[in-house]
Amino acid sequence: MIKKFLGMHKARALTLLYGMFLMLGQASAAPGDTVQPYVSASVVHDTNLFRLSSSRDPRLALGGDSKSDTIKRVEAGAVVDYVVGRQQIMLKGSAVQNWFERFHFLNYDGSDARVTWNWQLGNLWQGDLGYTHSRTLTTFTEIQALLRDVRTQQSAFGSAIYKLDPDWRIRTGARWYSLESGSPQRRFFNREEASASVGVEHVNEANNSLGVEAKYTEARFPGREVTPLSILDNGYTQTELSSVADWRYTGQSRFQGRLGYTQRRHKQLSMRDFDGVTGRLAYDWSVSGKTLVNAALWREVGSIDDTINTYVVTKGVSLGASWFPTSKIFVKGEAAYKSRDFLGEVRVGPHREDDIRTLSASLGYSPLTNVQLSLDGIMEKRGSTRIFTDYNYSNVVASVKIAF
Repeated sequence: MIKKFLGMHKARALTLLYGMFLMLGQASAAPGDTVQPYVSASVVHDTNLFRLSSSRDPRLALGGDSKSDTIKRVEAGAVVDYVVGRQQIMLKGSAVQNWFERFHFLNYDGSDARVTWNWQLGNLWQGDLGYTHSRTLTTFTEIQALLRDVRTQQSAFGSAIYKLDPDWRIRTGARWYSLESGSPQRRFFNREEASASVGVEHVNEANNSLGVEAKYTEARFPGREVTPLSILDNGYTQTELSSVADWRYTGQSRFQGRLGYTQRRHKQLSMRDFDGVTGRLAYDWSVSGKTLVNAALWREVGSIDDTINTYVVTKGVSLGASWFPTSKIFVKGEAAYKSRDFLGEVRVGPHREDDIRTLSASLGYSPLTNVQLSLDGIMEKRGSTRIFTDYNYSNVVASVKIAF
């Protein structure tokens, strides 16, 4: 039902949002509105661009003796925050050009756009309505091959909150998502998802909330529909029932959580179905005005780009910290561990399980209010029970961003 409705009205919704974008683009900003163009440039060095296994000789795969590459990137964009009465329109758009020093065939033009209308009707109704569109190179964490795939992702979303009284509110939402691969070899990963949710929350005077939420998702894979030439349909439906919380113990401490039960049913091969507990818990602690510590713990079901798999169950934990010694400098770091269980695979060999360990750090400096210099680094190692899917790499990004 959800898919049919969105299929009928998707074109109208996108046309409406696009028209809104054009009208606002021609309007002049009133005092207090924000229009901020920007440009940025960055240099990226990756020691294992294609995420090749340490068990595989890179010279056989790349025709050389190195798995690394350096990427130069230039981006231009703008952010608009437009307020009309109690309504807020936010526009974000950017275009980016990427040049690869060694693997020139990967050069591409990327883009990212988002339009959001945060609306309010009277004192009882509020919500949002929006659309996103992005074009970017697919990461090589699952491809692990010299294959160029520039994918397009789109989503249309909306939500509404109705205040029953000062202490109770009802929250509803809907989302349509589309992923389209630019590579003919990977058309099997094209997919569309439509979801709807409804929940009820109790809110106290401190704006802390506790509630329950139900969510239903329906997904289809156009490139895998059942035809005389293809007998595997990976379409599925997923139902989630969760308890949700957003609680601030003090001005320096905040807890956010979601804990519930997820059920996924496939159109074919029911042995891939999933039933189990899922959720995510996050905690933020402001140690001082200059230091923030955050931690997260989760068990979730997510999609994966794999020819014989439609989802993985991921368990993970992360611990991070941010330090702002001055108004011009920030330092951030995070350590994370993830365990991925490929329960949605069609067995053609040993069951696949991955362990991923990640360390990341960022350093930022603003010599001027409109200039941001940053240096970001990440190290990651993946072990796997499937041959040639392990890897390790490090990535360093140096960038400068100028706002006008």
